[in-house]
Amino acid sequence: MAKEGLNYYTKDEVDDLISGGGGATTVFMKTSVYDTNNNGIVDNAEKVNGKTVQSNVPANAKFTDTTYTAGTGIAINNGVISCTYAPLPQGTKFNGSTGDLYNFLLTLDLSATATQTDFSYMFNSCHALTRVPLFNTSAATTMNSMFNSCYALTSVPQFNTSNVTNMSNAFERCRTITTMPLLDMSKVTNCAYIFDDCTSLVSVPQFDMGNCTDPGAMFNGCSALVTVPQFNWSKVTSFGGSLNSTKMFYGCTSLSNASLNNILASLAGATSFSGGLLTPKTLKFIGLTQAQATICEGLSNFAAFTAAGWSTGY
Repeated sequence: MAKEGLNYYTKDEVDDLISGGGGATTVFMKTSVYDTNNNGIVDNAEKVNGKTVQSNVPANAKFTDTTYTAGTGIAINNGVISCTYAPLPQGTKFNGSTGDLYNFLLTLDLSATATQTDFSYMFNSCHALTRVPLFNTSAATTMNSMFNSCYALTSVPQFNTSNVTNMSNAFERCRTITTMPLLDMSKVTNCAYIFDDCTSLVSVPQFDMGNCTDPGAMFNGCSALVTVPQFNWSKVTSFGGSLNSTKMFYGCTSLSNASLNNILASLAGATSFSGGLLTPKTLKFIGLTQAQATICEGLSNFAAFTAAGWSTGY
């Protein structure tokens, strides 16, 4: 019903008024123009691309004219997982997440990781991350900084690292983790800073480090570290390369005498490493204290250590 004093127009009449300068005039379009079936709903609001839209759309509704392709549930770009399904919006990265992602990770289809090679920075700076489920890393070649600065991380599963060559900084600043599983490091060449500043780390297993060329600062700042096995450092060419990064055991003040003896044997076996002005072959240079060096002088592997050209440096 028309209201008194108001004029109603067709669409064409409205267009004519606007094009003729009548845009400032208040005009009203006839209902028959925007509600052709007279059901009280504006026609453009009840259909999308000609398809009827219900008022209460089911949660899993799909448009009948849309093709849906099954996905993997995740996409990995440069080693960083991005979610493609709810509850996180597409493009959300785990890198730098402020929440504990464990329960969310359990809901994802992580099968796509089986073909990925680069896991660099995947969980870097996820400060609240406490643990992660085991997922397929059999094709991984790079885990650089994968868990760097995950301060709350308490454990990691025994990932398949059999093809990894770069594990530098992988667990740097994981300050809550106390032990590590026996990861396969047989192909790792870059092992610098792996456990740097892991202040709660108490022990590490006997990783196969036969291809490691640079373990510089590997255990720097691990103040709770007690147990270190004898490592194969036969291919090590450098223990850091600069005076600021060679403190492999700097701050490791809790090392047992047995561990110190294992370190002596490991260093004696570093046959590819040659000392020099910037890379002297001394216990001081790799970060052991004078008190620890004195203890080393009385250990069974000290003779082989000095025979290989090493000294305490004090």
